[in-house]
Amino acid sequence: MIKRLFALLSFAMLLCVACETNTEIESGNNSNDNEIPVSNGKITVTSGSIVKVASVGGKAEIKYVIDSPVEGAVLTATSTDEWIDNIEVGQQAVTFDVERNISEEQRIGVVTLNYDSCDISIAVQQSSPNNDAKVNIVVTSAQRFRFSSIGGSNTITYTMEGAEQGAMPTVTCSEEWISTTNEEIGVVDFAVAENETTTLRKGSITISYLAKSVEVNITQEAMSNEPVLTAQSTSVEAGSPIEFIVYNANKDVTAESKIYDYYTKQEVANPLTINEECERVFYASYNGVNSKILTINIIPAGSPLFPDDTEPENYTFQHRILLIDHTGTNCSYCPNMMVALKNISEKEKFNNRFNIAMAHSYNTSDPAYSSTASTVTAYFRTKKSKTGEKLVTGYPTLTFNYQHDSSAGAQQAYIESTIESLALENQYAATAVAAKVVDNDVIVSIALKSAQSHNFKFNILLLEDNIYGYQSGATYDWQHTHNNAIRDSYATLSNADISGTEWGYVAENTTSRKVFKMPIQNQAWKRDNLKVLVVIATDNAKYGNKCEVVNTTLCPINSSIGFDYK
Repeated sequence: MIKRLFALLSFAMLLCVACETNTEIESGNNSNDNEIPVSNGKITVTSGSIVKVASVGGKAEIKYVIDSPVEGAVLTATSTDEWIDNIEVGQQAVTFDVERNISEEQRIGVVTLNYDSCDISIAVQQSSPNNDAKVNIVVTSAQRFRFSSIGGSNTITYTMEGAEQGAMPTVTCSEEWISTTNEEIGVVDFAVAENETTTLRKGSITISYLAKSVEVNITQEAMSNEPVLTAQSTSVEAGSPIEFIVYNANKDVTAESKIYDYYTKQEVANPLTINEECERVFYASYNGVNSKILTINIIPAGSPLFPDDTEPENYTFQHRILLIDHTGTNCSYCPNMMVALKNISEKEKFNNRFNIAMAHSYNTSDPAYSSTASTVTAYFRTKKSKTGEKLVTGYPTLTFNYQHDSSAGAQQAYIESTIESLALENQYAATAVAAKVVDNDVIVSIALKSAQSHNFKFNILLLEDNIYGYQSGATYDWQHTHNNAIRDSYATLSNADISGTEWGYVAENTTSRKVFKMPIQNQAWKRDNLKVLVVIATDNAKYGNKCEVVNTTLCPINSSIGFDYK
């Protein structure tokens, strides 16, 4: 069988050409023979001498041009191979169907084109399922997309490992309401039409190459008969108008609706201007039916803008755990932890899996010391490890998140293994953060996005970089400069609880946005060196439903950090 395939392939590479040949063909070892145009003087096949087809079969084509038109001559195409069928001759291409190859070996067939008594034969090379198994398609964007009933568009990105250079997969949509708007190698842009039904619907886009395929799932919400109250923004600066919009069955019915304050039940104007910083809750009424509530945050004038959400349909995030290093400048062993953490942070495997805060609590003469850092350390002094000992009994000690029941000294290998055990490959919730100094305050804008419904807690730790303080036991000059030092906390902390304050309920697949103000308590803190560490948490059954860290975001002052997607 192998000899027969080799003979057939050699025959196809040499071509079966009748009539004078205008193009000299070199064959045998040229891997690009299927891309070289071939001609017999009357016809030129521009797609090359070989048509390659995956084992799954499907449509294939031979592109051609007629070089020397002859009056009355008609192009025909035939094949004696039973697995090549439904041959059709078009103006620029011959198309045909190839059946699935269920054998364990590839096979070679021939399609012969005839024009004015001149033949040109093109090989059809179909791979076996065993050959196709070498190719792997990997989706690098989200593999699940969710759309509102209004619809919209998004992009799928992917790579094809083991495929030929320039290979283009087949992209198919399972439903008519899903369509592709652009297909390039590695990219599929697609659109979802408006859902005018009251039923949630699901579909998919399948990317296939040879015997390999991968499916991207798409879910679209049903059209609701309830009115939906929205606003141009859910965070509005004090003194700026709030413009409400009401939809019903995806139609704008604002003019026929009334807007009410949720607590007073009084009708409000649209647009509405509120001059003081606060949080207000509203609902709409249309045809006697009330909408769900809408919360609007009235934020201080000059607040930092929320970072743009570059992937609004994506709910899969990078997971960064919280590390707290309990340290101090008079601790001669603490430089060992500094070296271990520096080494870990420089490893690609670990540098995007955590954010760190330094609790300088060993000695009050430490220029990076703060009462907030001391409270954080006191909290971990009350917690116990798996073996019954307190988590922090000496310096340096590294703690993980809020509730994790072990801590570490300066043992790099143990720290790495603990990070690996805690850091998930992806997380369901994250924050995007913007922060800046306004007068004597740090203003922080936070967008909390979650794929799951939860009541969240949060905290904002104010950190400072580039604090010089002579470090006892230092072996490197850089160890006298201290970064990520805890200066203050937005939430009130105690020896019994450092989990922060209530954010509130965030519904599945939604984003909640709020703005917060932290006064700068000490004018000696260098404002340009400040940063904020936002920590979100929720009850965790693993730790007896105590509040545990979900994710963290570190943002320098006068900057912004968007959602960190996987």
